Amino acid sequence: TKYPESTRIVIIPNPVIPTDWIKKDAPAPEAKKLINVARLTRQKGHERLIGMMAELPAGYRLDIAGDGPLKEEIASQVRTLNLEDRVKILGLVNGIPELLSGYDLMVLPSYVEGFPNVVIESLSVGIPVVAFEVGGISALIRDGFNGYIVEQGDTAAFKDRVIRACSRTWDHQAIKEDVAARFSIEAIVSDYQELIA
Repeated sequence: TKYPESTRIVIIPNPVIPTDWIKKDAPAPEAKKLINVARLTRQKGHERLIGMMAELPAGYRLDIAGDGPLKEEIASQVRTLNLEDRVKILGLVNGIPELLSGYDLMVLPSYVEGFPNVVIESLSVGIPVVAFEVGGISALIRDGFNGYIVEQGDTAAFKDRVIRACSRTWDHQAIKEDVAARFSIEAIVSDYQELIA
């Protein structure tokens, strides 16, 4: 049966801030540059991301932007796996879209998410995303167009998609235009106007 109008829930996402002035850096042929931006807590899945890094080819590099209660535990795992030359914890960083533009791929290994703004920010500068299926991620990532969605917990598939994403050419401009069209301030305001009307 259909629920009454009064009980329907409408989800309206946050808008993407225009980033036309940010230019994607040219890819570095000598390394594959991965970025994760998240609070350093258990639900963000850093421990499995670090474990995956140990199994990726030596040319893959990962920077983690963020801070939180697991910072030292994550740093310890990096040392234990001898990944100090490949994994860096950047701490808190300002200007996330500008930061993201310098990478080949954004990775989201979270166990729990809502509607992750960092994915919108990444796509807004044309950077594809590999993420586990979580929260509202399927409303953001169009598999094969602007990244890949992996079944939650399938780390072998996640590693495969990371390698696949870093081995192909992406249409960065199309990724930017798509997310701008779907999540522009104008589009989100229109959603609110429709809801109120």
